[in-house]
Amino acid sequence: MAPLSVLSTLSTASARGSAAADHLDQLAAALLSGAAAPGEPPTPGLPEDGTYAVLALTSVLQQPPDTLELPDALSALWHHPVRAGGRPHAYAIVLLGTAPLDDLVRALDPPPGTRAGVSAAVRGLAAVPRARELAERALRVSPDEPVAVLAERLPAALVADSPDLAALILARALGPVLELPDADRDSLLNTLRAWLESGGSTKRAGDRLFYHPNTVLNRLRRYEHLTGRVLADPTTVVELTLALEAHRLTTRR
Repeated sequence: MAPLSVLSTLSTASARGSAAADHLDQLAAALLSGAAAPGEPPTPGLPEDGTYAVLALTSVLQQPPDTLELPDALSALWHHPVRAGGRPHAYAIVLLGTAPLDDLVRALDPPPGTRAGVSAAVRGLAAVPRARELAERALRVSPDEPVAVLAERLPAALVADSPDLAALILARALGPVLELPDADRDSLLNTLRAWLESGGSTKRAGDRLFYHPNTVLNRLRRYEHLTGRVLADPTTVVELTLALEAHRLTTRR
């Protein structure tokens, strides 16, 4: 079995087609699908109780990159499934060890036309299939991001997983707003997003939108008048956050 220090090298395009690289690709496929036998680690370099993350790559390029460059301190086992429309064309099982996930995220620089979904960090090889699902979900809920990090889009992931509940919360938190004329609706939605992303500060939201803070405040009051909700209520803020994510996802389909 290959030690971890050469897993990345053997899994690259230059080595694909060799017996060793094919074996590693099959090993990665088994780990990602959960088909690997439990018990003994499949290689000495993949500790069964290690800390891992999974990357999922998707691309509009005819010849997408087989891998992405990773920090020297991290190693990855790559899998390259048969390309299918809209599905990731490559996956990496990254052994984080003691490194934080942010080290991996900061190092990722996919070329134009290629996107990388990043799972949460998981403990143990048995959790790798779940991490694969999380990396795929990151790609779905962050369609405009070259590096889509699930941990940064958790509200979107929640509503994407429950479309029926997303529709209910959208109607509950934003129903009357969505019935406004297009220009009024979009202006109010943009103000609500900016206010939430500014931590509830009307001044910072105004700076982002090039509005006076009083303009932001007036629009927040209009939201309360239209919906009967109170933005000082934490439940309202949570539901509004989820509803805005649901609206963003549904309008991109």
